Amino acid sequence: MQPQPFEEEFSSQGDEMSDLLAEGEEGFEDEGMEDPFEGEGFEAEGMEEGFEENPTPMEDSFEGEGFEAEGMEEGFEAEGFEENPTPMEEGFEAEGFEMDNPNALEDTFADAMDAQDEDEFLRRLAAGARRLATVAGPTFQRIRRRAMPIAMRLIRQAAPRLGGIAGQEIGRTLGGLLRADAMDAFADAAGDYASDEDMDAFNRVLGGLAARHVVRSTMSPARRRQSPQQARALGRAVGQMTTQLASRINQRYGPRALPAVTRVVRQVTRLVRQQGASPQAVPRMLRRIGTRVISSPRVVRRLARTSPAVRQLRARAGLRRTGLRGRQNPMMGGPGLRRLRTVTLRGPVRIIVR
Repeated sequence: MQPQPFEEEFSSQGDEMSDLLAEGEEGFEDEGMEDPFEGEGFEAEGMEEGFEENPTPMEDSFEGEGFEAEGMEEGFEAEGFEENPTPMEEGFEAEGFEMDNPNALEDTFADAMDAQDEDEFLRRLAAGARRLATVAGPTFQRIRRRAMPIAMRLIRQAAPRLGGIAGQEIGRTLGGLLRADAMDAFADAAGDYASDEDMDAFNRVLGGLAARHVVRSTMSPARRRQSPQQARALGRAVGQMTTQLASRINQRYGPRALPAVTRVVRQVTRLVRQQGASPQAVPRMLRRIGTRVISSPRVVRRLARTSPAVRQLRARAGLRRTGLRGRQNPMMGGPGLRRLRTVTLRGPVRIIVR
């Protein structure tokens, strides 16, 4: 059987972070991604810092991460957030979230987490998207009009071709960890389709897609049906943690680095399955491993490359790469990539173009 791109990517025997880095080189085509990341400030200078010189923390990062017996069965209240939240929260307050239901999108995805198959998951998301139309916050409107339609199109294209619960179970076992998922293609597409104002919306939807990936990969349809509250709690915790990681990596490296987040999600999910650990360990592991990944431009650059499977999924969904313009990367220095910027003005406004 010919290995698939994501099978090669995470086919290691060990569970050390070094394996994740090494396998990040496999299953990827170099064409089209080397040049953009060179421009994003991921130049070779300084990229090796923190790895060759001090490899110990990264080598040991997956050894026992989140699998300790103590606290494994605790609730999700404390899972997924650091004591000092990132500035992401301030950004949402500025978008009007303090006036609306701040959990509207989380509720939309959480309510769909126990869906038995992707058709049901899509139906619930569609209903949730209609409810978002009643929320006045501008970020919620961007979610409904831009981020959610892209996500739902990718979910539809990535769903297993076999129908019914049996098909979903086969897809969960064989496809869920080996081929491109909607979350992978969505993270990759954000660099092309999200304006600066859209990034909060895309980060939150990415969190929801990652949550569904983890729930589907660690809980069988029967278990989701028997324990819907557990599935929703797991999805909510994973979604919150993934959103936080996505916001941090976008702030530091830009949206083209978002695929690194989904690769961390995949590796953590794989380890939980291999070790037979409780799915409740996933948010804690995402926080620990994600923080280490974000601290190294070298790791982010490797993990953020577009795989052939993601390219194929995007092509099937009609989400092709758009034009790009150069800009300076404020974090890394040097030229980077600029997304087209959308400016919304509330009238009456007089615009003079010279």
